[in-house]
Amino acid sequence: MSFLSLFKKSPKSLKPVIKKPRHRCPFYGFFHARSTDVLIDQQGNQCALIVTSYSPCQMEFRKQTPDWDKCSLNAEKDKEIIEEMMDSCRVFPDEFMPEDRSKWAGLSLREWMEYVMGNKVPRPQ
Repeated sequence: MSFLSLFKKSPKSLKPVIKKPRHRCPFYGFFHARSTDVLIDQQGNQCALIVTSYSPCQMEFRKQTPDWDKCSLNAEKDKEIIEEMMDSCRVFPDEFMPEDRSKWAGLSLREWMEYVMGNKVPRPQ
């Protein structure tokens, strides 16, 4: 079962400042800053769920297209940890960064997941 089905839809419609192709994974291309609840856009193939100095996406490493619904890290045993992260974790995707970055609080992981898993996001070719 996909974790996406466990999360309620956000009441607001997220609109990016710029269009950026994204894989169907909220953790792909992000760095999880240690000892914080912050995911920072790295514009690469890093997986924010594997917390080491650099952890590439394991699906991509196996020549598969990154997709959270098919990822081995999307497992029942991690359901509680991911659910805790949904509202406490802040995500800073480049496409939503406003001009005045000093006041930007980012998105909740719940909002980001809803956006990046949606059908209106451009996908990499």
